[in-house]
Amino acid sequence: MKSSKPLFANLEEKTLTTRLLHQGRSFSFYSDEVLLPNGQKGTREYVRYPEAVVILPLLEQSLVFVRQYRYAPGKVLLELPAGKISPGEDFRATVRRELREEAGYDSHDIEYLFSYYPCPGYSTEKIHVAVARNLCVSPLQADEDEFIVTEFLTLEEAKQAIRKGLIEDGKTILTLLAYESGLKREDV
Repeated sequence: MKSSKPLFANLEEKTLTTRLLHQGRSFSFYSDEVLLPNGQKGTREYVRYPEAVVILPLLEQSLVFVRQYRYAPGKVLLELPAGKISPGEDFRATVRRELREEAGYDSHDIEYLFSYYPCPGYSTEKIHVAVARNLCVSPLQADEDEFIVTEFLTLEEAKQAIRKGLIEDGKTILTLLAYESGLKREDV
């Protein structure tokens, strides 16, 4: 990889003021005035969103997926189970809760793979990726505004669904491809 001498030794931006533009149920919109590395002032608008988990549930030879309507794209999507981490909730507790609420399974065999920022240009959301093995049936009441159907695909069927455009959800695609490639953070 080619390297060049940076123009600025410190690329961080310092927040000068923060203004809440809109407070939603799950997230908030902000506009901050910042001091840029070159000494100029700038504006950064962003969404403050809680951290979340996405789970790759392994059930014998199948993977457990959920199909649900997503309002923003206006369509039903096939996804891996996922959800927001509640304040003060442990990562593994969130994985187990979301797995039970969305897919009807539980697991005590949870492996953390990695974390990533899906949209760092405008959102604080950070998603933590987990694999859940040795699943047992253990449904938990779904949220009252969620309507979900569970589906089962092999890894090969899931990859084919990606190729055919049947899986379009970014966190699902990234998780499946990372899992297949053996990607895992080394420092955990």
